[in-house]
Amino acid sequence: MKGLILKDIYTVRFQLIISVVLMLIPDLTVSLAADSLSGEGGIEQMMSIFLFGVANLICICLFSSFILNTLNDDINSGWGKIVRTMPVTSGTVIGAKFAASAIVVGITTIISLIFNIIGIIVQGLPAEPLIMLPVCLGVLQMAVLCPVFPLAMKLGTRSTTLIYVCTLVILLSGAVAALYLSFTSGNSLVLLRVIFYGGLPVLAAGSMILSYHAGLRVFSSMTI
Repeated sequence: MKGLILKDIYTVRFQLIISVVLMLIPDLTVSLAADSLSGEGGIEQMMSIFLFGVANLICICLFSSFILNTLNDDINSGWGKIVRTMPVTSGTVIGAKFAASAIVVGITTIISLIFNIIGIIVQGLPAEPLIMLPVCLGVLQMAVLCPVFPLAMKLGTRSTTLIYVCTLVILLSGAVAALYLSFTSGNSLVLLRVIFYGGLPVLAAGSMILSYHAGLRVFSSMTI
């Protein structure tokens, strides 16, 4: 499995290097700009959290979405048929895709957390939202990213990428609506914590399990 994981990461190595530089810039910019935005008022603090959230969104979603390029590479090179002739199980092939995705998402989440923690320490911003944002975005990204691989094997990468983008936009819109409610109603904080701390991990775990079994079925039905 190690070789299959490294194959996917090696395929997008140049995009990942460029993306790291591009995604460090907005995080650093937000960290510097927060000095003039932070203050006693709730509006300034909310604006700072919003800027960090936008930077985290760009960092995690943009970076990890490059792993989708491996789907096109597999199809164009005929790798999906070649790997079926090798002494590896279908579970290993599908598991390697998920593992590579988790590694990429994990790296982007850690990058976001580092700069968010800098904002917490240096700018005195609230810890809970700045820690919650990258972690929840990473979990959400895994929940959306995992079903892409079996769907791409079945439907093709073009239509599947569109489904991925639409699903991510819908879920992010729901998350923004939930965050808005948390700022406008104090009673919604408990419900918000239940959704983000409990609901998202369950959604991601269910997505990974269902996608894994769907990937096994699709991979087994593919002809050499």
